[in-house]
Amino acid sequence: MQEKITTPTIKNEEERKFDYTLRPRMLEEFVGQTKLKENLKIFFAAAKKR
Repeated sequence: MQEKITTPTIKNEEERKFDYTLRPRMLEEFVGQTKLKENLKIFFAAAKKR
């Protein structure tokens, strides 16, 4: 069976650490999609109040 390039498997710990550093941790770190980020902020705030 042929391996897909998009398969999100991590080969080793060093690759896992590198991959983690590339991922945004806060909404402000995401580029673009301003309207979507605004909606998510509202949803998160409402969930916290529950």
